[in-house]
Amino acid sequence: MSPAWIAALAGAADEAGVRFIDAPVAGTLPPAEQGELVMLVGGDAKDIDTARPALDAMGKATHHAGPVGAGIATKLVVNGMLAAQEAALAELLATVEALGHDRARAFEILCETPIASPMLKNYGKLMLDGTDDVLFPVDGILKDLGLIADAAGKAEQPVPVTRGTHDAFTLAQDAGLGDRNQTEILRVYENK
Repeated sequence: MSPAWIAALAGAADEAGVRFIDAPVAGTLPPAEQGELVMLVGGDAKDIDTARPALDAMGKATHHAGPVGAGIATKLVVNGMLAAQEAALAELLATVEALGHDRARAFEILCETPIASPMLKNYGKLMLDGTDDVLFPVDGILKDLGLIADAAGKAEQPVPVTRGTHDAFTLAQDAGLGDRNQTEILRVYENK
């Protein structure tokens, strides 16, 4: 959902006398199935406390991000960082291979450096191994990157990295990978 849509829903709820929070999640299907989602919640602290038992039942952590809208804004940060790291990793692994070197070995070494987050290690392995499981599709990442660019544009905030990441995932979509897992972005560089 977009920040503008959350604001519209909050306004409609307010007019109807209904308390409103936005509570997007960080996590894909396996964490959802295991109750390991991270709840990113925007709203009044009292309203969040009222909803906390339900939120806590769905996830491992509930974070109050700020007022209504802060939950979705934080979700866009999470998904934007995920997409940017994946796009960069795919491009760089392909470059190592184009230079005549072993991309899997380069990735192994990368995983031993301080910059290799748990997400980068997990998603990089999926990227190299390939997967038929769709945890979050390329089309979904493109939707979120579009939401980020749209919201940033309305706030007159430049987002060149987000736009470049959008371009990279558009290559994957154009290659027919839109319904595939986001880590399949590496296939774009294999089919050149």
